Amino acid sequence: MNIWQEVIEELDPEVRKLVLYEVKLSLDSVMGTIAQTSEYEKRRFALIGDVETIVLESYCNKCKRPAVTQMKIVEYYKSHAHVSLVATICPLCNSLDTTLQLPQLWNISKKLYKINYYSIDY
Repeated sequence: MNIWQEVIEELDPEVRKLVLYEVKLSLDSVMGTIAQTSEYEKRRFALIGDVETIVLESYCNKCKRPAVTQMKIVEYYKSHAHVSLVATICPLCNSLDTTLQLPQLWNISKKLYKINYYSIDY
């Protein structure tokens, strides 16, 4: 993961924007098919011009609801290098001791999947 991040950071700024834009489009297209709230679409539209940031619909393990979050694409990939859970404050229940489960978007590509609320069954 560090190598990918280093490569992204060392790219010419215009090339970095293009690469991150392509990654963002790919992640957005998958997230858009599994998102369950209109809040996701609203936030995604608000951040449409920010090529470094992805909008995600996560799942709060505390309040058991989908929570729309945003994060840098590089941070998203880094978070999934080890685990798909991120300890943070839930934007819905504001619990300090919550864990958000992030969707693993690269597992959903050319096959048909049955989505079981952010866990993907093949």
